Amino acid sequence: MMADLHECVSELERWATGRAVVLTGSGNTFCSGGELQTVQKILHKGGDMCKLMQFTTSRLYSLPLISVAAVNGHALGGGAELTTACDFRVMTTKAKIGFVQARMNVSTGWGGGTRLIGLLGRTNALLLLSSGQVLNADQAKALGFVNEVFDTEDIASEARKWINKTLVGDFTVTRNIKQMVLEGANMEDLAYTRERELFTKLWGSELHLKALNANMKHK
Repeated sequence: MMADLHECVSELERWATGRAVVLTGSGNTFCSGGELQTVQKILHKGGDMCKLMQFTTSRLYSLPLISVAAVNGHALGGGAELTTACDFRVMTTKAKIGFVQARMNVSTGWGGGTRLIGLLGRTNALLLLSSGQVLNADQAKALGFVNEVFDTEDIASEARKWINKTLVGDFTVTRNIKQMVLEGANMEDLAYTRERELFTKLWGSELHLKALNANMKHK
C-alpha cells in the first residue's frame, strides 16, 4: 500500500491540468496505521519505511493540486499522519482521528508531527502527540484540525462537492495560489530529518515490542 501510494502521488505530479484531489479510505476505515503482523515483519526496516513515507507524504503535501483528506472512519497512527499531508480535512460524524504512536512507544515518523505543528501550533500538537488522544469529529472540528463534518456514508462525494464549491477561478489560478502558499510556509527539510531520526530510535525498541505484543494501540 505504501508503494501504491507512492505511485499514485507520482501520477498526480504528472497531471498538468489537475485542480484538486480527494484522498479517502475503503469501506468504513480511512487508514488504521500499521497492522500488527506487518509491523513485526518490518521492525528492522523502520528507517527505510520512514524515509519512503516521508518522501511520499511530503510530495503529496507539495502537489500543485488542492488536496482533501475525506476521513470516512478511523484514521490512526500513520493514518492520522496521512491526513496532515492534505490541505484540508473533512470527516463523517462517526469518524475518528488519533495520533496514537505514543501508545505504541514510538513517535511520528512520516512527517505528520512536523506538519501538525504548522496546522495546530506547538501546544496543541504537543498535547495530541504526547497523549495519544483519539478525536471524534466534533473535537477535531473544534480544534481547527478538520474543516467540515458531514453526516453521510459517502464522504468522498461530499468532499468533492465541498471543494468544488469552495474553489473559484481557473485551475491555473488554484495551482498558482497553492505554489505561493507552499513557498510562504517554507517547511524546512531539517525538521523532517530530525523527525525521522527520533522515530528510528524508538521503532523496534524493547518498549515498542512490549506495546506491540500488548496491542496497546487499540486500548
